[in-house]
Amino acid sequence: YDVSIWYGFFLPAGTPRPVVMKLFDSTVKALQDQKFQELMAKDGTETPASKSPEEFTATLTDAEGERQTVATGDTTRGIQHCRVRPPR
Repeated sequence: YDVSIWYGFFLPAGTPRPVVMKLFDSTVKALQDQKFQELMAKDGTETPASKSPEEFTATLTDAEGERQTVATGDTTRGIQHCRVRPPR
């Protein structure tokens, strides 16, 4: 099994772009903090950040499609491989 866990913030649809970007930029800054990275690394946790809110949305869309494939399985061959990619 290849299991990944990711975290993200979600805002209501229609949230003004400056608000979205302020939260995004603050999150990226926190993820780049050396002390935070060291703390997370103690448990083997990596702290990559998405390059943009849109990239994170695309990651969610890809992961959802993969989860649906795994959940339903392939009726002709069974489940051969299960992988959900972390945000890049």
